[in-house]
Amino acid sequence: MRDLLFITGPHGSAPPDVLNREAEAAGLRPVLYSNGRASEECSIPCDPELERALAKADTIIVQGASLGADRIALAPRCEIIAHAGAGPGGIDLEAARRAGIRVTSVPDYATAQYTSLVLELLDSIKGPAKAKSAAEMSSAASAQWENSGAPPAFMALRRKLRLGILGLGDVGLGVARAARSRGWELWACDPFSPAGRFEDHGIRGAEAEQLAGVSDVLVVSISLTDSTRTLVNENYLDLMPAGSVLINPGPSELVDPEALLNALDAGRPGRAAVTIGATSEDLGYDPRMDEDLRRRIDVMIADKRIKEISLDFLTQPEALNQAIAGAVGRVGRYFSTGLVAHLLVDPAFPREASRV
Repeated sequence: MRDLLFITGPHGSAPPDVLNREAEAAGLRPVLYSNGRASEECSIPCDPELERALAKADTIIVQGASLGADRIALAPRCEIIAHAGAGPGGIDLEAARRAGIRVTSVPDYATAQYTSLVLELLDSIKGPAKAKSAAEMSSAASAQWENSGAPPAFMALRRKLRLGILGLGDVGLGVARAARSRGWELWACDPFSPAGRFEDHGIRGAEAEQLAGVSDVLVVSISLTDSTRTLVNENYLDLMPAGSVLINPGPSELVDPEALLNALDAGRPGRAAVTIGATSEDLGYDPRMDEDLRRRIDVMIADKRIKEISLDFLTQPEALNQAIAGAVGRVGRYFSTGLVAHLLVDPAFPREASRV
């Protein structure tokens, strides 16, 4: 049986029943190391307990903690590292690549929460279509767009509003299904979508640039990788119609913040709802953000051209447990089949799979 080392940071949560149940199903022996260093503290040496656990680990899963080059060097048996969350988290990807270790993450967890968030934003742009129950109002509170109540002017120009979805994964598809029932015309771009997904759900396909140009509201629903970082940049935003709306509930790094502020000044798009320097590990502002950029963002938030999306649901036990289950499942599948979903690092010379 292979050893699975689970490292959770000060703000992480790893209920033993969830970890143990998923590890047992995957044929792994879990070792829990709590109160690991936060992701910004990679340079702090690990203690003897963690050193011993790293030396034995066949695989490592990290949630809300760091795994820098110094720690990766102490794990000679490790073949695969997983972040129990979206994106790389606190994992040093280049150090893992040099060590021949694969790295994966779980971009498709908390899909129901993300989908609900986007739908509430869409409804608040158009205005509520129907009265909501107390429970619905409570769940929608963090998503409400604090505007004057008047929908964007372009909404009066079309009988059917066009919703563009960049990335038709679990979240994008969930948004598409619900938006279709609300009367939106659906467009999407996803070159990796399974055959028939567009036709089955009444979605028109488009290239990424065309999608930006035809969308009254554009929802970015893609994972963060090296190729998608700042995908929504100056050139891309310039393609959006005047007065349109951009929604990015995913990693802030998908959107170039300075390009977005300049685009909002020019009215293309007219408004945006985005995460700002926020990830599942750090829900506050990015401390490295330029002071002038931060000030301009504050001004845009104040005049309601930007709605800052709250991702606090990612710290709730339900979402954290979904991420844990996804990470353990990916690791277990690797050891049983050699396949890895959503690889962040696929080294040229990977470590050979050890035999039990």
